[in-house]
Amino acid sequence: MARCLALVALLVLGLAAAASAADAPFVVAHKKISLSRPKPGVERVAVSLDLYNQGSATAYDVSINDDSWPTEVFELVTGEKSKTLERLDPGATASHTYVLETKTQGRFQGSPAIITYRVPTKTALQRRSLNGLRGL
Repeated sequence: MARCLALVALLVLGLAAAASAADAPFVVAHKKISLSRPKPGVERVAVSLDLYNQGSATAYDVSINDDSWPTEVFELVTGEKSKTLERLDPGATASHTYVLETKTQGRFQGSPAIITYRVPTKTALQRRSLNGLRGL
C-alpha cells in the first residue's frame, strides 16, 4: 500500500510539474527580408518581424531589438529597429516592420534580432534570436 501511495504521489507531482511548464508563453518569431531597387544604384531592405504566442499564458514586456545594422552601411528610411509590447496573449500575433536603404554596395551578413519577454512564473527574461540578412 505504501508503494502504491508513493507511486501516486510521484505521478501527481509529475503532472503538476508538466501542467506548470505547459502553462507558459511560447513565442515563435519569424524574420523576413525583402530587397527592392526603387532606382538604379539604390537598394532598399524591408525588414518584417512577426511574433506569435503559441503558449498557453501571456508573455509580458515583449521587446524586439534588431539594431545590428551598421549606420555606415544602412540608413533607416521608415520605422524603428526596435519595439516594445506590453503583452502578447496566448494565440495573439504582433508584427513590426521597418525599411533601410543601403549607403554603399557590397555584401553584408546581418546579426540575429533579439526577442525578449517576461514569463510571470520566472524571474529571468526569456530570449529568442532570429537570423539576419545573409548578403546583398
